[in-house]
Amino acid sequence: MKRFHLTLVTIIVFANQAHAAPQLLGYSGRLYDSNTDVLQGHYSITARLYEQPVGGIVLFEETHPAVEVWDGYFSLLINELSDSLQFDQLFVTHDVLYLELTVEDEVLTPRQRLSAFPWALGASSDAPMLPSCP
Repeated sequence: MKRFHLTLVTIIVFANQAHAAPQLLGYSGRLYDSNTDVLQGHYSITARLYEQPVGGIVLFEETHPAVEVWDGYFSLLINELSDSLQFDQLFVTHDVLYLELTVEDEVLTPRQRLSAFPWALGASSDAPMLPSCP
């Protein structure tokens, strides 16, 4: 059985409009097997969001069936396939979220705590603005 390891993790929110951010969460990383050899090929990767680092209920789930992995590197856009309208609400209703990835059938641990960037998905033009400084 192969064991997968993930390193070099970067989370980025992609914006392509001036007034509204698309409801996507970019994620990149590098995958290794248990011998620390980089992976090559196409792999099924499932992304899940939780509010706890261990256990808890799945708040969001999306499977990317054939993610290209080249020299171990991969990237995916979470919510690209689901296009869930409630995706942005997760960042409004939860102060902390954790991302869990499953490669093929192996859950990668530990879950990654999301940084402040994804909470921009919860911002909208109707959201209250902080007063500007003189």
